Parts: sequence; C-alpha cells; structure tokens
Amino acid sequence: MAEIPKWYAGRSVLVTGGTGFMGKVLLEKLLRSCPDIRKVYILCRAKRGLTPKARLTEFSKLPVFERLRNENPSQLSKLHIIEGDILQPNLGIKDQDILLLQEEVSIVFNGAASLKLEAELKENVAANTKGTKQLLDMSLGMKKLVAFIHFSTAFCHPEQQVLEEKLYPSPVNPHDVMRAMDWMDDETIKALTPRTPQPTLVLNMSTNEIEPITWGEIIERGKKLIMDYPFEAGLWFPNGQIRSNRFWHYFFVIFTQILPAYLVDFVMVLIRQKTFLVRVQNRIWLGMHLLEYFTTRNWDFKNKVCLSLHNNLSEKDKAIFFMDNVDHDINKYMRDIILGARQYCLKEPMSSLPKARRQIKFLYMLDKLGKAFILCLLGWLLIKTVFATKSFFDYLALSNKIPFVSTTPVLMRT
Repeated sequence: MAEIPKWYAGRSVLVTGGTGFMGKVLLEKLLRSCPDIRKVYILCRAKRGLTPKARLTEFSKLPVFERLRNENPSQLSKLHIIEGDILQPNLGIKDQDILLLQEEVSIVFNGAASLKLEAELKENVAANTKGTKQLLDMSLGMKKLVAFIHFSTAFCHPEQQVLEEKLYPSPVNPHDVMRAMDWMDDETIKALTPRTPQPTLVLNMSTNEIEPITWGEIIERGKKLIMDYPFEAGLWFPNGQIRSNRFWHYFFVIFTQILPAYLVDFVMVLIRQKTFLVRVQNRIWLGMHLLEYFTTRNWDFKNKVCLSLHNNLSEKDKAIFFMDNVDHDINKYMRDIILGARQYCLKEPMSSLPKARRQIKFLYMLDKLGKAFILCLLGWLLIKTVFATKSFFDYLALSNKIPFVSTTPVLMRT
C-alpha cells in the first residue's frame, strides 16, 4: 500500500464545505484512494427544503461519485452527516455531535466559506473568519487531532503581486475585526477590507511555475475549442476579448452588448413576449464588474514548497495523488473542462453535440451579420454627419458672400 492511504487508514475525517465544488472532489478522492479510511463526517445544513440527511442521499447520486459507485460503492456508507451551519454559534452543531467529533476525528479539512464577491463585509467575516475561528476552537478539543487543513482561494492577498508560500502578516488583529462587526454601523463596515487568519503552512496549488498561462491565452484557446464543443443553450455567439483601454472596453460593451440587449427586448415587447436579454445583460455586467480586479491584473504564484512536497512522495503516492501537471496538455485540459461543464453543470448529454455545433455555426453567422449591420449603421451615421457638417459650413460660407443691406426708415412729413 502507498504511504498516504496507509496514513489515513483507521482515521476519521471532518470536512466543512464538503457540498461545495472543491469539497465534492476532496470527498471522492478520500473515499476512492484511501479505502481504509474509517469515517468521513460532513458539516451540512438544511437547504432548499431538504434536510441534511436528504441532501446526503442526493449528494451520493452525483456524477462525481460515479466511478466510486462502480468500483467500491460500500465506501459511500462511510459518509456521515453532522448537522450544522458555520454562521451559527458553535457552528450550529449539537453538543453530543461536538463530543463525538472530539472523540473520533483525527484530520480536519476546512473549506466552508462564502465566495460571494458582492456580499457585504459583515457576511463574509461571519462565514470566512468567525466560522474558521469557531472550527479551530472546537478542534482544540479533538483528542486524536493530527492535522488541520484550511483550503481556500489563491487570492487571499491580492495586494501582493508575487505570492510566496509563506505567512503574510495581517495589518489588523482578526479578533478585533470580528468584534468590530458586532458594533460598527453598515457604512463604516463597508469602508473596511476583511482579513482572515492564516494557516501555519502555506501551499500554492498553482501551475504558475510549471505551465504559466494568461487570461488572454485562456480566452483565445477557449474560443477555438468552443466551436467543436459548444453548449446547447446560447443566446448569442460566445466571443470576447480583454482590453486594457477603458474607453474601448466600454465602447464595445455599449454597442455589442447593452444596445443589442435593449433592441431585442424592444422587439419582444412589440410582439408581446416576455423580455429577458436586458436582465441577462445586467447579470453579465455585474459579473464583469466583480471580476474586473482579477482579470486585469497578473499574479506570480510561487509553488516550490508544494512541488517539493510532491517530489518527496513515493512513486505509488505520486501515481495516486497527482499534483505535477507538466505532462498535461492545456488544450486537452480545457476541452475536458468544457465537456465536464456540459455534462455535469448544464446536464447536456454528449449526444446533443452535433445539434449544438449546427446551432453555434448559425450564431456565428448571425454574429457576423449583426456586427456588419452595426458597422454599416455607424458608417451611414458618419457619412450623414460629414455631409450635414459640410452643408452647414457651405451655408456659412455662402452667407458671408451675400452683401448685407441696411435700410433706414424714412419719416414722411404730411
């Protein structure tokens, strides 16, 4: 047996954020690659009318667990729900469940967090700082604890252009920030920036020093791949470009996104149909605004510590817990992302690809015709403006050539 599965053998794990995107991947990997793991507890709250146990039942049916269901379905019985909520005191966990976790758990993975960039500071501090603090407090009472792993977004310190695998000092005490949320008014809170507690060991799970790639490269590769692997649902041909000039950015947004959206919705009103495109465009605009800080900057993530950790693994462990992506083909990787999004996010079967390809070709032609129409319209307006301006100056010139005749009224005597 490889060393890592042997290390997990007989041990129980607690995972927060297990129902999230990365949490699902972590749970599947633990259950499939560490067959002798004892139990995996998942902190889970009721959501959308489903109890935590009902969510676990639905959770186990997800496509991410398909391989596990086929190869070793009994592993899913090792998943156990702990009802709780990171926003509640003591994480919303019952006293008897806290005692259970403190008796049995050896490893804690903390991935519960709010990723809403548009959320208020108080909400983010409650989820990302207070929640982590409460979990740390509870973990101090775990008798068998050997590791506490906190995983989160790479952009914990976006003000740093080069991010080393080290602890960055917080300019303020996190405990003071948490206390401040209880008494500060909303206007004062909005002026602050949240800072979260730092772990004792930092690993950057990044490809930066192995296979660096820019936003522009991602977009160009994506535009080529989407023609072969398009989505079924599409309001318009997927296109885009990152521009460094703010004027041209807003110029293209207005003329290729906002105005067409209002035009289409106006037509929908005329034919007495429900409008939708302006609403969609507003959501796109909000997303662009929230991501602008990240998509218009470059970061240099150092990951020597992470790579050295991988290099110290045995060959068996390297084969099971793969971290080094040197041998990966970026185009194949992006293709797999697109196909995964089609199947697992949008629930689009592979059998619909031929139809989607025909649709995207139609949208491509429609996009070209639409842009040609806009260019013709702008050209026509430009020509009309030029001729109108010329006529105006011709009129002024002609007026200056006409002699001005002054008449004085004559008083008649009678």
